[in-house]
Amino acid sequence: MGARLGVVNALLAQVLPFAIAAAISPTVLTIVLLILAGAHKPLIRAWAFTLGGVAFTILFVWLSVTIFGNLGDAGTGHQSMGSRIVKLVFAAVLLALAVRQVIRARHPKPAAGGPNKWQRRLANARTIDFVAVGFMAMLSNASTLVMILAGAHVVTVSQAPDSAKVEAAIMLGVFAALPMLLPVLGVTAFGSHADGALKALNKFTTAHRAAINAGILVFFALLLVWSAAK
Repeated sequence: MGARLGVVNALLAQVLPFAIAAAISPTVLTIVLLILAGAHKPLIRAWAFTLGGVAFTILFVWLSVTIFGNLGDAGTGHQSMGSRIVKLVFAAVLLALAVRQVIRARHPKPAAGGPNKWQRRLANARTIDFVAVGFMAMLSNASTLVMILAGAHVVTVSQAPDSAKVEAAIMLGVFAALPMLLPVLGVTAFGSHADGALKALNKFTTAHRAAINAGILVFFALLLVWSAAK
C-alpha cells in the first residue's frame, strides 16, 4: 500500500507543474468574466460556456492520453528522443508567440469592431450558443493545449499503475478547467458578493493582458525545455 502510494504521489508531482500551467489562461478567464458581466442571464450563460469548455477539456485529455499511450515510449519510464525534440519545437513556438505579444503591445492596432466587439457578440448570442463558445474557446487556447499534451505524455510514459495514471489525467483536466469553473462557482455560491472581486480581476487582466500572456508563454516554454531535458 505504501509503495503504491509513493508511486502515485511521484506521478502526480511530475504532472502537477503542467496541470498548474494549463490552469493559467487569461483569455478564457476574460471571456467568462465578460459573460458574467452581461445583462441577460449571465450565470446561466456562464454555466453553458463552462459546460462546453469542460466537455472539450475532457475530450482532449482523453484523446491525448489515448494517443500517447500507443507510442513507443509509453510505459517505459523514459521519453524518446522524438518526444524531446517535439517539446523543444513547441518551446520555440511559444517563445516566438511571447515575442509577438510584446511587439503587439508596443505597436497596438485598433481591433476590428472596437474594444466592445466581444461584448456585443456575446450579448447577441443565444444561451445554447454559449456551449459552443466554450468548446471553441478551449479549442483555440493553444498554450493550455500544449501543457495538456505535455502532461499527458508524462502520464503515459510513467510506469505507474493504470489507476494512478487515471488520477493524474483527471488532475490535469480539473486544473485546465479551473479558469472557467472558479468564477462561475464563485458567483453561484456568493451571488452579488462576488461582483467586486470579479470586476477587480477583470480590470487587472484587461490592463495587463499583453504582459501576462508574454510572461506565461515564456514560463510555458521554459517548462517544456525542462521537461525535454529530464
